[in-house]
Amino acid sequence: MEKVKLSVDCGGVDLLQKVLGVLDENMNVLAGELGIAFSVAGTAVEFSGDLSGVTIAAEVTKKLLEIAEAGEPIDKSRLIYCIELVKEGAADDIAGIMSGVIAVTSRGKPVKCKTVGQKKYAEAIKKNTVVFGIGPAGTGKTYLAVVHGEPDALQGTYRDLLRRDPNERKTYVTDKMAKGVQEAVLDYERKWYVDGLSKVYITLHTGRTHQIRVQFASRGLPLIGERKYCEPRDECPLALFSCELGFTHPATGERMHFRAEPPEEWPWTADV
Repeated sequence: MEKVKLSVDCGGVDLLQKVLGVLDENMNVLAGELGIAFSVAGTAVEFSGDLSGVTIAAEVTKKLLEIAEAGEPIDKSRLIYCIELVKEGAADDIAGIMSGVIAVTSRGKPVKCKTVGQKKYAEAIKKNTVVFGIGPAGTGKTYLAVVHGEPDALQGTYRDLLRRDPNERKTYVTDKMAKGVQEAVLDYERKWYVDGLSKVYITLHTGRTHQIRVQFASRGLPLIGERKYCEPRDECPLALFSCELGFTHPATGERMHFRAEPPEEWPWTADV
């Protein structure tokens, strides 16, 4: 594969040092995540490697400069999140997420959004009198998924201990209870199995990050479109669909129930 080079000028030694991090820690993480190399020439950072990795690195570095210019700190978790956003084509969201105080604690410490979801939630609170935050815990939420392979039984329960790595932004199954480890429980029911694929209904009893994806992938049943917890197999979106939602209306006490159907396209229609 042909190697290419791109450079980003930081415009000054102070900004360069903030972008590089202590002992070049930030750039070492960036280069390691993308499988490229970097060097420093004057106040510029130069990247070399494959076109995709170098392009992402240059874009991430430009966004880190914006964060540094705003006086915001750059740590490993923020850097990893920036890389993910750039990969997803959401680079324009980074500066807005990393800046902007939404509250101040009683000790005078600022509270700021760290993710796109948190930013959107904070903006919704500002614009609306009432905002409902609906999540799996206690809401009666049911998902549909299409997975590679076939579960051992027509229906069953998966119960695991999950550990979240905030630096890698990934969740792992572990066999030991420790600090930060949480139990994850879901029920599933297989609806069909066709050509090596299974469509399953999933009811969550806990709401852990990436719970469904991790619990199925750990059993050799990765979701169609999965790229984070297995080697990519499919050129399509993740086959995970929220199909049913139930909750008690906070004002009237009425039990509310909503249902939606997945798109009429593969892999949802693989049994047709």
